[in-house]
Amino acid sequence: MRIKHDKEKDYADFTAAQNTSAGGQEMVQFIETWSGMMECVMEQGASDVTEAAALTVQAAADAAGIIRDEDVVAGAARLLDCWAYGDQLREWFVYHPPEILSGTEVHQLAAQTPPEAAAPTMSM
Repeated sequence: MRIKHDKEKDYADFTAAQNTSAGGQEMVQFIETWSGMMECVMEQGASDVTEAAALTVQAAADAAGIIRDEDVVAGAARLLDCWAYGDQLREWFVYHPPEILSGTEVHQLAAQTPPEAAAPTMSM
């Protein structure tokens, strides 16, 4: 994760405070995983940070055990402040869909449900 110049101490203080709880540790893992994934995708040719964010947010959340959209937004807000590409992430942050993860959870559950369980049967 590339940290903005002069934000190293702020980020170190944030991670130290977060590492005192399991939820905080998940947040730090999400932030560092997601920023690393976005940096990698951009190096591989993503057109911009907004595209990289959309391509990687679900995988980063899964890796960190993040399941709530609110936690993704909180992580993105921290990246805006401390990440070297945070200013470029602002467009994704402002315009992302409101159901970042919850919209995909419904899709995942539907994919796991056998068709016979999903469709009610009619009896006469």
